[in-house]
Order: sequence, then C-alpha cells, then structure tokens
Amino acid sequence: MNDSDQRHVEASVTRIWAKTNSGTCQWHPLLYHLVETSATASLLWDEILAPSTHKVIADALGLPLDEARQWSLFLVGAHDLGKASPSFQCKWAPSVLPLQQLGYRFPVNVMPIPHGRVSSIALARILEARGVERRVANEIARAVGGHHGVFDTASALQQSSPQAVGEGLWEESRKWIIDLTCPLKTNPNLERESKDSGVCKEAGNDEEAIHERTDYPQAEGSRS
Repeated sequence: MNDSDQRHVEASVTRIWAKTNSGTCQWHPLLYHLVETSATASLLWDEILAPSTHKVIADALGLPLDEARQWSLFLVGAHDLGKASPSFQCKWAPSVLPLQQLGYRFPVNVMPIPHGRVSSIALARILEARGVERRVANEIARAVGGHHGVFDTASALQQSSPQAVGEGLWEESRKWIIDLTCPLKTNPNLERESKDSGVCKEAGNDEEAIHERTDYPQAEGSRS
C-alpha cells in the first residue's frame, strides 16, 4: 500500500460508525468506541481485578503479567472490529452512500452476518498474519467475537460469505485499526487445557477475583 492509499484508508476509517441515534442522526465513530472500550478495560484491570485473576489470565495466554495486560486491553478493544463491514454498516441507511463514495462496497443479494462473527473471522486472519499461531489466533478471535454470548462454530465461520465479511477497503480498514491499536511484539501461547472454560472457571472460583467497591458515585441517570 503506497502513502496515498494509506492516507485514504486513514481518512475513510473515521467515517465508520459504531453507534447511532436514529432520532438525531448523530453517530459515534467505531475507532473511538474501540479505544474507549480498551481504556475502560484498563481501569477494570488496574482497579477491580485481583492479582490472582491477573495471574490466571497471564497463565492462560502464556505471557508475563505486563504483556498479558496489554493483550487483554487490546482484545477487549477489538471486540467490535466486525462492525467495519458491509453487514453492519448497512444497518444505518444514512451512512451507506457516504461510505460508498469513499470506496466501500455494499454487495447486493448477500445475507448480512452478525458483526461478532465478522470480528472472529477478521481478527483471526490478522493475528495469524502478525505471526500468531493459527490455532491460537482462531481461539482468541472466537472468544472476542463471542462478546454478545454467541460463540460461532468453526463451520459457521468457514461458510461465511467473503462479501458479507467485506473485502477490499473493508479489509484494509480493519487491518489499519489493528495496526494502530496493537503495537505488541510478543504473541500469546495458549495451552490446550486452558481453552474456553479454564479462565472463567478459575476466576469464578476465586473469592478475591473481584474486589467489592463501595466508593462509586451514585448514578444520576442511565445511558445507552
């Protein structure tokens, strides 16, 4: 990708939305949402999770504590990577034409797929391209893509239409987002026995896993 193409991707990514208000037509950029989510995760790691839980996660990832923290924050932030896809962006009509004018393609007669599934597919490919072992990349990406509680089967991921996932500028945009938010050099090394339930089981049995906080300010109102 030459410098001109790189600048085009950078400018285009900021037009991809994560959340909208249909009443006011206001929208929140995906890139902002991912960065903000990662920042929130940093507070949870530093102030809420117990050191024993830090160790559980680090052991599961096969990384030192400081690198496990960085990877955890990155992966939390990457949860909605799949929103950078035609399957999701088509959900808000006002965004379609501006994105098309930037070069994003919206396929016709292609069934959209859940954005979590796109996150799983896209993140696995990007992580593997960055040197993460394929099995590890697939396991991590599947966990990230299941952030709404639905963990896709291998067949569902393999049978997803490339057009629904998004090719061309969509793919370049997702890679740009990961390159921006994941400057990490050391890759996780998952052990098979820590797959899926290991972290959750150990954390759930640890009475010190979450410190009870009593100093939170009283909420004045709810926000969606």
